Amino acid sequence: MGLSEIRPENQILKSKDGTSERNLVTEVNSIRAKMNLTNTNEGELAAFITYAIAWPDSFLALVDTYDTILSGVPNFLCVAVALHQLGYVAAGIRLDSGDLAYLATKTRTLFREWADKFKIESLATLKIFASNDINEETLRSLCAQTQNIDGFGIGTNLVTCSAQPALGCVYKLVGKEQTEKRERKKETERSLCLSLLSSLSLTHHRD
Repeated sequence: MGLSEIRPENQILKSKDGTSERNLVTEVNSIRAKMNLTNTNEGELAAFITYAIAWPDSFLALVDTYDTILSGVPNFLCVAVALHQLGYVAAGIRLDSGDLAYLATKTRTLFREWADKFKIESLATLKIFASNDINEETLRSLCAQTQNIDGFGIGTNLVTCSAQPALGCVYKLVGKEQTEKRERKKETERSLCLSLLSSLSLTHHRD
């Protein structure tokens, strides 16, 4: 998905006070050009814009799909600045992979740099949330390493224990225009599933 695939009628966002409206894609592109961000992922940016138009008062983006520092956070900030121009305040970002302490520190630095650049104080204090199989030990370690994480998403280790572990899975969606690639992916996944299943068998033993 790219910016050109967002329908024109879905690009418009009214200001928070309802007195005006702007094309959010145009506003974001202007900010992106001003910051010379030519290499951020456009599909990710399109997703952020669409999300922000739907929920401008609670825009919190997952920024580690491609490259957190070189794409995710800059794309998020472009949208956050555009929202500010319409009277909204973005909520923040979520980190879900990689070195969470390092990425949180780098992200906070970017927030402050953009706050100074655009004279928007609220950008400096945007929330940073972290997740990714966080347990008690990880939580203590992250708190000791950095003060830049505002909150944690804890799910798996809250409702499971080591005696009853959970299976972590990742779902990957391929764009519909890439039919051939998608079919190859299906074939690969089907082969993998079959190879896994073929190595298992069910038996019943009487006591």
